[in-house]
Amino acid sequence: MSNDYLYRADLGDDALTADILRLVRARGPLSTDEIAAELAGDTGNADDLADLIDAIDDFGDHDLYTLGDRLASHAAVTADRVLTHRVTAHEIATDVIGAADVIALTSHHGTLAENGYHLLIGPDDEEIVARGVEPAADRMVLPRGTLAGVEPGTLIAARRRGDVLEFTPVADEDVRAARPAVDAVVAEAAEAGAFDFDFRFVEAMADDPGLFTTPAPPITEVAAAAGIDVVGFTAVPPGVDLESARTGSLLSEYADDLGIPEDATLGAAALVALVEFVQDGGTDDVRARFFDNPDQFLALTDPEVALRVGDTIVQSGEFDTLAVENAALLVVEHGPRRARAFARWLAGTAADAGDRAGDAERHFEGAGAYWPALRDAARIASERGDAVRAMSLLDRVPSGEQGPLYDVVAEYQPVDRPGLGRNQPCWCGSGRKYKKCHLGTSTYPLTDRAAWLYRKAADTLGGPRWLSALSELVTGRVQHWEPGAESVYRAFEDGLVTDVLLFEGGAFADYLVRRGAVLPDDEKELAEAWLAVTRSVYEVVAVDSSANTVTLRDVRTDTSQEVVDVVAAAHVRAGDLICARVVPAGTQLQMPGGFEPVDAARTDALLTLLDDPAATAGDLVEFLTARFAPASAVAANGDPLVACTGTFDLTDHAIARKLGRAFGKGDHDRWTWRDDDRVRAVLRLDRAGEPWQLEVDAMDEDTFGQVLAKISEFDPGSVLRAQTRLPVSELLDDHQGAAS
Repeated sequence: MSNDYLYRADLGDDALTADILRLVRARGPLSTDEIAAELAGDTGNADDLADLIDAIDDFGDHDLYTLGDRLASHAAVTADRVLTHRVTAHEIATDVIGAADVIALTSHHGTLAENGYHLLIGPDDEEIVARGVEPAADRMVLPRGTLAGVEPGTLIAARRRGDVLEFTPVADEDVRAARPAVDAVVAEAAEAGAFDFDFRFVEAMADDPGLFTTPAPPITEVAAAAGIDVVGFTAVPPGVDLESARTGSLLSEYADDLGIPEDATLGAAALVALVEFVQDGGTDDVRARFFDNPDQFLALTDPEVALRVGDTIVQSGEFDTLAVENAALLVVEHGPRRARAFARWLAGTAADAGDRAGDAERHFEGAGAYWPALRDAARIASERGDAVRAMSLLDRVPSGEQGPLYDVVAEYQPVDRPGLGRNQPCWCGSGRKYKKCHLGTSTYPLTDRAAWLYRKAADTLGGPRWLSALSELVTGRVQHWEPGAESVYRAFEDGLVTDVLLFEGGAFADYLVRRGAVLPDDEKELAEAWLAVTRSVYEVVAVDSSANTVTLRDVRTDTSQEVVDVVAAAHVRAGDLICARVVPAGTQLQMPGGFEPVDAARTDALLTLLDDPAATAGDLVEFLTARFAPASAVAANGDPLVACTGTFDLTDHAIARKLGRAFGKGDHDRWTWRDDDRVRAVLRLDRAGEPWQLEVDAMDEDTFGQVLAKISEFDPGSVLRAQTRLPVSELLDDHQGAAS
C-alpha cells in the first residue's frame, strides 16, 4: 500500500480512505495507530500518518465506519449477519418497513441503494410517496415484491449478502436460543443512557464475530421488554429524558468539533446565537434572551478555549465581522466582569479581520493583560513598523519569545550609533541633529525594512483567505521532490511558492488593499512600487561575493542592473540564467522572493508563459518545478526515449544546402532540428575525407526514422554505415549502477 498522501496534496483524503478501507476489510476493525503503522511500513512516517488520519473530518465513504477509537468496514463487519423484524399488513402491502430493527445492516449502505434498498431521507422521497406511506425518518424502502406472500405478524430475517439483503420468514421458536446474547447487548448499552441502535449493534458485531449470525428476536422487542423506548433510531432507557439526552449528545459533538471542554459548549452556543441575533438586526430584550445565565460565558475566558471559539466564529465566513464585534461588546456590557477581557479580545479580533485596525487596537488595549489580546496587538504594532511596542507586548505573553513574530521584531529593535555625535547630522539624512531625530529611537532605513514588509504580507498566506490557493501551489511544488511529510512542510515555506502566490496569485495586492492603511507611509509606497514589477528571466553577468551583489541582465529588455542578494551572491555564477522579481528597496534593488535556476533551452518557453495573461500561478510553479523531475524515459509523443545514432557515407557534396532547407540554418556543418523548445535531432557533417560522413543523433525512434528517410531522399547513393538504438531507461540504470 502507498502512503503518497503524506506528500501528494492532490491525492488527499480519498486516497487515504481507499487504503484504509482495503486494510480494514482484510484485517477487521483497527485503531488509528494500527492503521498508520501498517500503511507507513518501514518509511518512518507512522506518527505523521496517524495525525493525518485523525485530522480528517469526513472520510466521505459510506462503507468506512467509526467505532469509538477504531475504523472498520461496515460491509465487512455486517457481512452474513442477520437481524429480524415483525411485519405488519401495511408493511407487506407497501414493502416499506420500520427500519430500527435492521438499520445496523444498512445505515452505511453503500451500493445497497443501487439494488433497491434505501433509508427514507425526507418527505420528498418520491418512492415512498408513490407507495402511499406517510413520510418518516425511520422507514426503509425495499424492492417491490420483497414481502409478497408473507402473513402479517410474521417474523422475517434480513441477512446481509454482499450488496443485497435476503429476507426470509422465521418461526418465533427458532430465535429464542439467541435471546440472551441480545439481552446482554441491550442491557450494557442502556447502562450508559440513551444510545443509537445502528452504532451500538454494529459495534457489538465488530466485538463478537458470532453475534447475529443466526436469527435472534427483533432488537426493538428486546428493548421494549427491558422498558426501553425506541424513538426513531434512538433507544431511551427508563428514567432518561430524551430531550436532555439529545441536548447532551449535541453538546458533546459540538465540543468535539471545536476541540473545547463540554462545560464551555453552552457559552459557545449562546455566543453564536447572540452573533446571529445581532447580524439579523435584533435589538429587543438582549439581556433576557442571552444573559439570563451570564456565567455561562465564563468558560470561554480560558485563552485556549477563547482562541478556538473566537477563530471559529470570526473565520467561518458565516458572520459579518461587524456583527461579531458588536455581539462581543454586548457581552462586555451585560456579561460577567470576568468575561470582559475575553469579549474585548473577541471584538478586536473581529475588527481586525474586518481591516479596522484602529478599532482592533482599542479593543485589545481594553482587554488589559489578557494574553491573546497582547499577542494580536503586537502583530498590528509590527505591521505599523513599531518594533519596540511589539516586543514590549510580546514580553508579556507567556512564551511570547518563542513565536516567529518575536524573532522578526527583535531584528528591528532600535540601535543607536555610538560613533555619531549627539549634535551631528542624523544618519537618516533628515538634516536634523542626531539627538533631535533618532537618538534612542533609531529606526532602520527602508533598504533594511523591505524584508520586514515582505514578511508581513507573507505571514497572511497561512490564514483561511489563502490557504486553499497555497495548498494547490504546494501540490505542484512537491510533485518531483523526495516523498515524505517533510517535503510538504518545506514547500509551505518555499520561496517560489510564497512569491508566486503573493504576486501572480494576487495575495500581495489584496494585502495592500486591506492593510495598506496600517503600514508606514514609506513601506506602503514601496509596496505599490513592487506591484508594478513583473517577473522576468535574467542572465548573471557578474558576481561580487564580497559585496553580496550580482549584476543581472534582463533577457527581455537587455538592460543590466546590480542587485543585492546574499544567497544569490553565494550560489550563482556568471552565465547562469535565473527567474526572479527584482524590486526596489530604498537605495537598492533586491530579490525578496528568491530566484529559480532556468535551463537555457526553456528560456523562450518561460518568457512566453510569463507574458501569457491566461497563465495561472499554478502554471508558473509547475513550469519552474519541472527542473526537479527525474530524467524521463518517454518522448514528448509518448514513445519510449531511445538514444539513436547513425553514420552515413555520402556521395552528394551538395547535401549541406539540402540539410539547411530541411532542418534550418547550420552552424559550422552542424544542424539542430527543433520542435518548439525541444531538440529532436542533431546532424554533424564531416568533410575531412572521402567519402564525406554525416552523423545523426536523435532521442526517439520515430524522429530517427524520419531523419534517415530525409537523408536517403537527399542522397540516394548514401550508405548507412553504422547505427545504434539504446533505450534511455537502460542507460539510466547503467549510470546509477556505476555511481553506486
